[in-house]
Amino acid sequence: MNALVVGSSDIDIFVKPKNTSSFVESQKTVTFTLGDKIPIDVHAMTLGGNAANVSVGLRRLGADMSLYTYFGTDILSRQIKESLEKEKINLVSNSALGENTSLSLIFDFSSDRIIFSHHEERNHSFDAEKASGFEALY
Repeated sequence: MNALVVGSSDIDIFVKPKNTSSFVESQKTVTFTLGDKIPIDVHAMTLGGNAANVSVGLRRLGADMSLYTYFGTDILSRQIKESLEKEKINLVSNSALGENTSLSLIFDFSSDRIIFSHHEERNHSFDAEKASGFEALY
């Protein structure tokens, strides 16, 4: 079976503040002081995005996977491509639209997390010719 997933791919960066004196955390609120420089630990930088995650998951379950997604032209896009190639995902579209890659910064706190998310705006155009020959999964 060769399946095609269409959608987003991005980079997720997981960080945690090094000390709790840089912010106040109470119930469902975190408060920072403007102008502060808050030291963090970077726990991971991973492949993200719904379509990329689904492609990798299905590939690890044994399916032959292809991913139709868009990339920027920055270093993070190269990291995404390398991660997908390492997972043996066939890239159907690797058009360089725009310069930036979508990314999420995930800040881990003691009780929850906050996600700062940037989704690069793109003029999507799906080329059905590139998508022929794949099985539908539904």
